[in-house]
Amino acid sequence: MLAFFSAISSTAGFSLDKTVFDRNIGFLVSDIARLMGVEYNRIMKPMGLTTPQFRMIMQLQRQDGVTQSSLANILAVGKVSTSGLIDRLEQSGWIERRADPNDRRSNLIYLTDKGHNIEPRMLDTGKTLTKKTLKNLDAKQRSTLIDLLVTVKANLLEVESTHMED
Repeated sequence: MLAFFSAISSTAGFSLDKTVFDRNIGFLVSDIARLMGVEYNRIMKPMGLTTPQFRMIMQLQRQDGVTQSSLANILAVGKVSTSGLIDRLEQSGWIERRADPNDRRSNLIYLTDKGHNIEPRMLDTGKTLTKKTLKNLDAKQRSTLIDLLVTVKANLLEVESTHMED
């Protein structure tokens, strides 16, 4: 992406400073999420779980028995991608579909015992990755970083909710 912007800037007659992107919140958060996902995939590969699968299992551990559409919205993933994730997780025995008693056209997605039992391992993996990620920050810096990110997330959720009302 940086090459794209560099090409545009050189043809437009101005120089693009790489530090503009290095200190941009959107690029930073995106890069951090990507790098953490790569490392998480490496750690979880022996178990056969990818980052999107991990996210779905973690969401179901927070709220089991939700529709495919709800999962797609919560995870901000397309319905087709969600369907593929559900198919793979179901084939691997992590989740199961059950008929929705309130809507015959819909299924609810539940974790199996295997899906519930993986939670401690996933949490340990997350803690290990977090330690690696934040290794050069002291406890106060870590706490401040988390507080700031929670505030940023709340701001974005507020913006999102105002657009939902439109």
